[in-house]
Amino acid sequence: MASLAGCGRDDGGDAGSGSPDSETDGTTTGAEGGQNSESRADGEPDLDYTISADVPAEVEVDEEFTFGAMMRNEGEDMEATFGLDVALADREVPETLFNEEITLRSGGSESFESGAFASDEAGTILWEFYLVPEDRPRVMDAKETVVQTPTRSWGEPYQTSTGLAITASNPRFESRYEYTGPDGERNVHRAGEGEKFVFIDFRVENNSGTTRTTPKRVGVGLVATGVQFEPMSRTEYERDDMYDGSNEIVDGFFEEGVLPFVVPSEAEIDGLRLFHSGSDVRQYAAWNVIWRA
Repeated sequence: MASLAGCGRDDGGDAGSGSPDSETDGTTTGAEGGQNSESRADGEPDLDYTISADVPAEVEVDEEFTFGAMMRNEGEDMEATFGLDVALADREVPETLFNEEITLRSGGSESFESGAFASDEAGTILWEFYLVPEDRPRVMDAKETVVQTPTRSWGEPYQTSTGLAITASNPRFESRYEYTGPDGERNVHRAGEGEKFVFIDFRVENNSGTTRTTPKRVGVGLVATGVQFEPMSRTEYERDDMYDGSNEIVDGFFEEGVLPFVVPSEAEIDGLRLFHSGSDVRQYAAWNVIWRA
């Protein structure tokens, strides 16, 4: 599945890499589950074998997580197929991550725990862990994991995988600002009727241990009153404190400046959301983050 980094089976049999481990003490590590599939007839007695899945309810994009399952058998020894299908909520065809034959002893259990995984896009992951004994009904446990775009409060840094600490802070409204013109004279730029300026401080610090390029200014957008606004351009904003981006900075240094926007006069600070989408093609890295109150 393209959105899950690290998905795959390790046939070496190590517990941390995705193979089931036999257990006889009946200790469960999974969440409650073991729901029966449609193949069971209504009124049929409860089955003596179950499967329970354990997945996180919520994670952020690129956040590492693990998942697992526990299978129990209170009946006779049996051979069964254990597998996992995964899909994104907006995709129609699930992908089978693995499907293998196992032996469930009477009164025993089998556990499964994955290695570290991560999703590189926001959305909802649909999991279906299933157990199919020979000549007996299939049981499964279905779960969901919501993968969210990382969100930070104003002034809280976001750390990229490339070693950049990016911070958006101090959003503020102004009806006018002063600037020095080419002739050295002081000038005033006033917002238009029904509008006002939003100024946000934007800082990128390089902690990577090597030289990095700062994110582009065009990779930000501000949502106010339910509408997204692009930052003012160099020809629209006359002061010289604007954040530029696309500059190379050595380790331990930073670039900072102001992101200026024009928004409706009814906009409020608590309703502002700054979206940033950045990438480093040389490092094959990309990220998205939101700052808000």
